[in-house]
Amino acid sequence: MQNLGQALAKEGSDVYAIDLRGFGKSREAKLEIGDVSSFERHLRDVENIVDSLRKKNAGKVYMLGHSNGGALTVWFTANHPGVLDGIILIAPAVELYTKLSTGKRMGLFFALLFAPRSRFDLLTIFPGWDRTEEYRVLVADPLITMETSVRFAVGSERTLGKTQQNGLRVQIPTLIIQGELDRHVSAEGTKKLFATIPIKDKRLETYPDAEHFFYRMLLPLPAEGEPLEKQAKVLATINIWLEQHTSVRLLAGRL
Repeated sequence: MQNLGQALAKEGSDVYAIDLRGFGKSREAKLEIGDVSSFERHLRDVENIVDSLRKKNAGKVYMLGHSNGGALTVWFTANHPGVLDGIILIAPAVELYTKLSTGKRMGLFFALLFAPRSRFDLLTIFPGWDRTEEYRVLVADPLITMETSVRFAVGSERTLGKTQQNGLRVQIPTLIIQGELDRHVSAEGTKKLFATIPIKDKRLETYPDAEHFFYRMLLPLPAEGEPLEKQAKVLATINIWLEQHTSVRLLAGRL
């Protein structure tokens, strides 16, 4: 998210990146990265951060979330009405492109009962992802993990797996951006979420040749040539939407 955050900041938005509990540099003592002692506490951290920003700043606050962060943004909006001024969802994890089999779900259930701190590999959900450049780039970053604890994975699914239902309670301006070549989340699922949101002030922008990380824009990689031009179009979509909604402050959530 660093490339996008820096680009938005150059256009005048104040951008805050959240390092949520259990990830990046916000690990809990004696726990591995990707694990938290309480998923509910992990969610309350978001509430505390937004509350802190509201107290510090007089401007409007928008939350931007990519992938699982998009689902978290919808959850927060549905459960904290009136707190945000708008949301931006980039490839929100509404429906995964690949679904877990019944057998793997049962395995997760038993692991939660008997070994909740055991590791859950994201390749279980995205087979073959380890053969891509984006995976190699992400896994090389010490602040990013491709594994979580089983209890975090289950807690995430239970809370954020209701994104469609949560969408019914979104009552603030919403911008959704989705790539049609996304192989992590379903573009059709994103379109269903858009249809579910009841507010009239909503906008869906789809990009026929964009994948999950939008022309490398959401990866810690430099871009040049055609990818850079395509990134500029996505950035322009976000900035124009923010200008139309008189944005002064922007809160950006991590993947």
